[in-house]
Amino acid sequence: CSSDLIKAAKAQVSKGLNKELVVKAEQCLKEYDATVQTLEEAMSDVTTPGDDFKTALVEARLAGAPMSLINSAFEKLDLKYPEQAAYAKVELELLVAKQEADDIQELSAEGRFLRLQDAADAAKQLNPPL
Repeated sequence: CSSDLIKAAKAQVSKGLNKELVVKAEQCLKEYDATVQTLEEAMSDVTTPGDDFKTALVEARLAGAPMSLINSAFEKLDLKYPEQAAYAKVELELLVAKQEADDIQELSAEGRFLRLQDAADAAKQLNPPL
């Protein structure tokens, strides 16, 4: 789907679409695909260390990987490395809350602050803390 959009965008360069935007979109798609592939490999390789699995999961979630893949990865991580899964959940909540802290349409100022504060408090309660 995304590669079809990029192909269609390339066809529009001759009509005035900025070629740099198309090149940037291609780079972003390659990075996204590599991030998703890293998570899929971590899920299928039984020798993947817990830290590597957690990192791949967090990066894929932040990159916008399909939630079905993310949920499946969380289940596998939780079965194999429950402590890493707990860290990944808190880390993701903190990172997502941080991203949404600037999104005034998503939550009220108080809601954004409270979400960020709750995520930070949860991160501090981990042993060792994030």
